[in-house]
Amino acid sequence: MNLDWQNLSVLLLVSAAGGYLARVAWRSMARREATTCGGCSNCSDKSGGPQVVALDALSRNAQTVARPAAARDPGR
Repeated sequence: MNLDWQNLSVLLLVSAAGGYLARVAWRSMARREATTCGGCSNCSDKSGGPQVVALDALSRNAQTVARPAAARDPGR
């Protein structure tokens, strides 16, 4: 390989891009371990993770909303 100025500049650019990607990956992994939610390090919620809602509770709520108003309130 002939190492002239063009090949040297390409080598430097590729090395810089690889270093940047490695830095971004490292910072991303380091932040996930530091927070409970896996997002940014500025999270004020330290409760231990996202809140999980049961599927049957969602289904009941959707059925209540989908019913007509007359079926929900028999007094009308």
